[in-house]
Amino acid sequence: MPEPSPEVLALVREQRVLEAGELAAKRGELEVASDLFEKACEFSRAAEVAYEGGDFGRALGLAVVGRDDALAQRALDALVLREPGRVARVAAQLEL
Repeated sequence: MPEPSPEVLALVREQRVLEAGELAAKRGELEVASDLFEKACEFSRAAEVAYEGGDFGRALGLAVVGRDDALAQRALDALVLREPGRVARVAAQLEL
């Protein structure tokens, strides 16, 4: 995970993880935001941010965990279209 901005890091230190995730997302720190939402067990939100950041494999896995079928389908479609070589690896991860 890239280093969060100081303001995001301050919120994390205060255990305000959801707020930190929202701030990171607003600032375009999408990988950081997705990781923070996942840590907060907000899997659908983590998937949305991963999708927005172009990490379709991560978005797919998180959407499945978050039971967000529509987002899982969008992420799968994007993964097949843009990163077909990664589909088998993501599928293997989902089988775990």
